[in-house]
Amino acid sequence: MTLGWPVGAALLARATRDWAELPDDGRPAPRLRAWLAALRHNVAPAEYRAHGMGRPGAPPADAWLTTPELSRLTAGLAGPRALALCRDKAAFAAFAAEAGLPVAPVLAVYAGGAAVQPFDGAAPARDLLVKPRDGARGRGIAVWRWCDGAHHGPRGRSLTAALAEDSARGPAVVVQPRLCPPDGAGALPVVRAVTACVAREEPTLAFATVQQPQRGAITSQGGAYRAVETATGRVLPLPDWISFDPGARPFTLPEGEALPDWQGVREAVLRGHARMPGPPPLIGWDVAITRTGPVILEANLAQSLFVEQMLSGRPAWDEVGPALASRLP
Repeated sequence: MTLGWPVGAALLARATRDWAELPDDGRPAPRLRAWLAALRHNVAPAEYRAHGMGRPGAPPADAWLTTPELSRLTAGLAGPRALALCRDKAAFAAFAAEAGLPVAPVLAVYAGGAAVQPFDGAAPARDLLVKPRDGARGRGIAVWRWCDGAHHGPRGRSLTAALAEDSARGPAVVVQPRLCPPDGAGALPVVRAVTACVAREEPTLAFATVQQPQRGAITSQGGAYRAVETATGRVLPLPDWISFDPGARPFTLPEGEALPDWQGVREAVLRGHARMPGPPPLIGWDVAITRTGPVILEANLAQSLFVEQMLSGRPAWDEVGPALASRLP
């Protein structure tokens, strides 16, 4: 573990390139210098590099909100009721539907080898996604495609048999419809909308980013990010100190243009935050951009703001600090 932290962080730092044309002054290479500076400031090297903390005019290292501290703080301030709700995909979908939010419905739940929430009749004749009930980051998702009058999934089993067998051997699973992206094919672009709420005040939209799936992926995980202007939904270009590999992670959403139905995204996440138990100081909403409009996939309470600070190039305290401070003694 001791070696894993610096080695893993150094590998992550390769996602960024040098943010300035530094002269050959005989000092170590810029990437190594940033890694050493990160150790000196007690910041993970990946965050030091990704946020451009060493570039000319950048805020000092101690001004940034860093992942380990912020994610633990936001989860702790969220409260047990909100945490339990957001960790359970079935409970969250029921909450969101009751609040009138556009949400991906849960069609069935299997646990311990049996249906604890069976399908309402037969499984619908469409592509489906099977997910761990408490999964995160797109792990463990399987696609069941509707073709020739039947669902086809891994290892040639029937859908109900697979649900029973997999939930008996592993975690509980939920079944949801596979949503259709705007272009009708592939995985969905997903907005991460971070809402902040000062105690006893209305929530605001602090940050927004959009992640485009890699070609052939079934989720947006691993895709390229862009920042989104919170007021208009306009997709912003990358800062000049960041570079994603264009061959491995293409980004084809039009920069400079607004995402579809942006006001619908804003209204849904702000209404959802106001209805959440507590409410928590920060919530990161994953909202799919579909052919029929925005659909909330999940809410995340442990926020790091790594990507948001990386793409904005500035610390996030001005946007989220008052919400955090209002929950502290």
